[in-house]
Amino acid sequence: MAEGLAPLYGSFAKIAIGIGLLSAGITSAVTAPLAAAYVVNNCFDLGLKATHWGFKVISLVILALGMCSLLLNYTPISVIVFAQIANGIILPVLVGLLFWLGNNQKMLGKHTNSKTKNILFGIIFIISVGLSIKTLVSVF
Repeated sequence: MAEGLAPLYGSFAKIAIGIGLLSAGITSAVTAPLAAAYVVNNCFDLGLKATHWGFKVISLVILALGMCSLLLNYTPISVIVFAQIANGIILPVLVGLLFWLGNNQKMLGKHTNSKTKNILFGIIFIISVGLSIKTLVSVF
């Protein structure tokens, strides 16, 4: 990437890319365990506030697991490819599930989707299927 930016930024291109990658890594290392701690807290209905020591322990355990995974002999690219495949499969499934739930008269009663919302949802579903196909084709 730095070579592609070199005509515009010269030798600073490598430094800029390095700073960008370092910043992305640091923010991900902080936010991912925190987000995962929120998910664990809500999925298991623990009722912990973000300032509670138990919440912090969950976040630190997740961070430690991520750091321990660096000791394994795998390439991070394989994890990224797996995540792309999973996202490519899950995205249209989740959009379809939301569409079905939004039209479920038994659950939502009078609050089900209107005709306009269903048309927009259909467009979103078609786009999500297209993105999934594009992602899966590019991975394989």
